Amino acid sequence: MNKLTLPFIAFSALCSVALPLHNATAAEILPADTIRVVLVNNAVVWEGEEGQQKQYFNAAAETVVDHDGTQKEKGIWTVTDDGMVCSKWPSTPDWSCYQVSQEGNKIFWQGPVKSGASKVSGDTLAATLIPTTATETGIAISMASSETNTTTAQR
Repeated sequence: MNKLTLPFIAFSALCSVALPLHNATAAEILPADTIRVVLVNNAVVWEGEEGQQKQYFNAAAETVVDHDGTQKEKGIWTVTDDGMVCSKWPSTPDWSCYQVSQEGNKIFWQGPVKSGASKVSGDTLAATLIPTTATETGIAISMASSETNTTTAQR
């Protein structure tokens, strides 16, 4: 065994134990232009506390989260020049921004990022990218709009 073999074996063993297969830090952090291409007219799906969540994004800066098929919430979204995906919802007054990375069809949202922070911290949420069409995204957003308008009218 040469001098390099033992450290290499030890390093390999450490990596195989310490690093999970889908580690958000191993995923590629997406630049702003790529984020727009990846998200516009597509959706991401993840398991949340309330069951399956599905979020749609369109080119008109509208987004909808479908909470397990029982409730839809419509908001707005943008991508900052430094590559943060930010969204704002009627139920919250502030923007929430996340650093986005991708590994295959997995999208990792890390944050939320505090305004003026020099480093991303917070939890990482893993979601699966679901290709959709502009029509599917438009239908989801318009349905959420009509549900919101109906709810507002009933108040």
